[in-house]
Amino acid sequence: MTSNSQTILAILVTYHSCLILLGLWAARRAQTNEDFLIGGRNLNGWVAGFSYAATSSSAWVLMGFSGFVYATGLSALWMLPGIWGGYVVAWVVLGKQLQQRAHQHKYVTFTDFIAADTVSHARRRIVLASSAMILFCFIFYISAQLLASGSAMKTYFDIPSWHGILLAALIVGVYSVLGGFWAVSTTDMIQGIVILVIAILLPLAALV
Repeated sequence: MTSNSQTILAILVTYHSCLILLGLWAARRAQTNEDFLIGGRNLNGWVAGFSYAATSSSAWVLMGFSGFVYATGLSALWMLPGIWGGYVVAWVVLGKQLQQRAHQHKYVTFTDFIAADTVSHARRRIVLASSAMILFCFIFYISAQLLASGSAMKTYFDIPSWHGILLAALIVGVYSVLGGFWAVSTTDMIQGIVILVIAILLPLAALV
């Protein structure tokens, strides 16, 4: 293993250790089901904002979209208005309405919001259908994140990509089970800050 790989490994070990510690810290705050599932409806604005940014601009941006722009050229930038427009609609329009109704009616999951104001037999069908759709879509989304982790580990440490996939799944699974949404949001905030710093420094380093 080269000195550069050793440095990266040390950073990863430190980073993953911090994630586990954050999971343990968050576990102490998750006293109720609402705490575990939705952060007790009391997330700090900065935490929620960075968590949203890190979740919506994750591996598909860092490894997918950036690679697509590199391969395609400036014409790929025409995707940005649609991407940013979607963010604005989701955050300002839909997010605000969803938050207000969730607080008012004590919704816990998104399916609660979708199935609101329906009769019992229709509600069950809506909940099952929406849950199946969310699960189906998340299979591909989460698979992409894990694949990106495996590819990065293979590149830097010359190990099979499935080793990196299992490691990433294990780390995320541990702190998610320990601290629930508190842990997920806090770690997302840290990752969002890291993404922001890298997005600023990497182009500067390329120019220098």
